[in-house]
Amino acid sequence: MDVILISFAICILGVMVTVLLFAVAMRPDEQEDESTSRREPQKPYGRFFLEESPESNSDPQAPNNAILLDLERHVRTEHEAAEAFLRGPSADLLHAPSDSPLQH
Repeated sequence: MDVILISFAICILGVMVTVLLFAVAMRPDEQEDESTSRREPQKPYGRFFLEESPESNSDPQAPNNAILLDLERHVRTEHEAAEAFLRGPSADLLHAPSDSPLQH
């Protein structure tokens, strides 16, 4: 019976210490409040790495159209390669590099 009471008392003491440490850790520090009030507001970022956007071209769609044309050409080339493989499957056609300029 004594062992049970001693172990119960140790458990209660452990819970009390845990609650006390948690309360101390969650208490707001006065130093943090003063330091956060002195901080300068951060300016919003326009882009991920650039702070200011570069000079824009006269036609902003021109680069996008060029990229879209390259992408469409790449898709057509890959589609033709897949159709050639389906017409006559072989290991050479499976591992042959495509003629697409976008291939990595």
